[in-house]
Amino acid sequence: MPQSTPSPGPPLHNTGRSHTVRFHFAGHFLGQVGSFTGIPIISAAGKVWIEDCTGLQGSADKICGILPDWQAILGRDQTDEPPDMTLPHPSSGAAGLPARRVIEHQFALFRSTNFAKTFCLWDPVLFRHTLNVAYGAASSASQAAKAHVFAFMLMTAECQHEWNNTPKLDEKRWESQVSPLIPHIIGQSDVISAQTFLMLAIYYLFRAQEDRGLMYQNIACRHLMALGAHVHPLHRSEQEYYDQEEISRRTKQHLRRLFWVAYWSDAELCLRTGRPPAFDDDYCDLTLPFGQEELKMDAMDVDFTHDSGSGNNGYSFNTDVLKLATIKSRIGKGLYSVSALRKTDSEILCAVRELDDELELWRTSVPEAEQPSLGAEPQSASFGAELTPRNMWGRKVMMRLQYLHLMAIIHQASSRCRTLPAAGDGAEGLWGISSSMAISLHASRETLQHVRSTFTSLGVMRGMLFYPMMAALNIFCNILLDPLGPTVTDDLDLVKSTAELVKDLSKGAAVVGDEHWRPDLEIFITEFARLGQCAIDRARILGPDYYNSLKCR
Repeated sequence: MPQSTPSPGPPLHNTGRSHTVRFHFAGHFLGQVGSFTGIPIISAAGKVWIEDCTGLQGSADKICGILPDWQAILGRDQTDEPPDMTLPHPSSGAAGLPARRVIEHQFALFRSTNFAKTFCLWDPVLFRHTLNVAYGAASSASQAAKAHVFAFMLMTAECQHEWNNTPKLDEKRWESQVSPLIPHIIGQSDVISAQTFLMLAIYYLFRAQEDRGLMYQNIACRHLMALGAHVHPLHRSEQEYYDQEEISRRTKQHLRRLFWVAYWSDAELCLRTGRPPAFDDDYCDLTLPFGQEELKMDAMDVDFTHDSGSGNNGYSFNTDVLKLATIKSRIGKGLYSVSALRKTDSEILCAVRELDDELELWRTSVPEAEQPSLGAEPQSASFGAELTPRNMWGRKVMMRLQYLHLMAIIHQASSRCRTLPAAGDGAEGLWGISSSMAISLHASRETLQHVRSTFTSLGVMRGMLFYPMMAALNIFCNILLDPLGPTVTDDLDLVKSTAELVKDLSKGAAVVGDEHWRPDLEIFITEFARLGQCAIDRARILGPDYYNSLKCR
């Protein structure tokens, strides 16, 4: 096995982006990975390693020639001119807004969607108050409320596919309406503005406009901290944050819900993008909600036009999800921050063990019905979708995907160790590295099996594509590293079968612009299989002695 250090080589292409994560494997710096699709940007050193393993000059040209520039990809769907950010005079009344009854009807529909149940951003009573302000007399508050309404309409467009027989929403119209209002609210630290920026962040991140989404995410987090949402209501000083006005108990609880949604997305974005988090755990009160009622909005408080009948019983932000978010934050800081990349081998392995223990404690605390596992699930589990409500089954699927992904990236960090185990090396000091890499690979294999077994019953869910792509990349790298290993044939078959799975998944993805990603997704997964086969064929021809000497260069 190679005794190499991570290559400092730059990416083959200068993307001008920083929303990618550096990917190391067995001491090699392979490149960077797109934070939402898992599409790699192969580094110069990674390209050389792939060509050395396959023995074919230029064999990696096809995947190295792909440059996923999301702004350019989505440019055809946007105007060439930047949005108008000048400060207009506040318009009178409800100018520019749709009829209030339209918004109320959309809200009634929206509350029944899985999207609304996942992102609990709306309190019906406070939303009604926001509408009163938006449709009232012109003022600075009404400008913020109008921006909130336009952002809400963008949110409804995100999940319009969940209801039928409604006119298609004009997203470009709402974007053009909200953009000029941003300068009015960017300096207003109030509940409406914070929630508006959080909605815009989620909207643009799901549209793969990551720079824009991350900007709004950071603004939302800053607003929430200014409002004291990062401190539990029972622990905060009222005078510190609320000297100007009395804030109702309902608003305080709503702010805390917004904080947890923002914290969850911040931790996820930190892991996926490699960027520093907006929230520092040392400055946040991470006291979990005392009860589920602190997280759920009361579906009985307001009934604008008709009741959805489902309330929020399937709401996904339970304490298990929030506990997992805190672990994600510690994984990012402990294994993938700038300081973590400078850790010694022993420090890396110590962090891996500690985070593995934390994740295991979390796993065993999850109710048995939803408890994820590292091993293969029982055959009967595949029939769970027939007996479980779709939203609960979907939550269980996504929870296991996240668990497996975290297991993989925790233990994959051991690949950054400078001293790596050689085949048959019995040194006890290297056992931890070898076992960690084995756990990471096992988690990646289970990820691909899990996605394949649940896709037919559940279909594609938002954010799902990232997981099989990352898992396939991990397995592909192991094939290159050990093409004569005992699991290599099964691993290659798994990657090949995943190529068809990714094609099916990408066709069903709901994110706008996916039609532009799809060719790249299919090229990468197909090339993983082809290049893996080339590496295996070459190793079998040259024999283990020659190939091991090549890996140790």
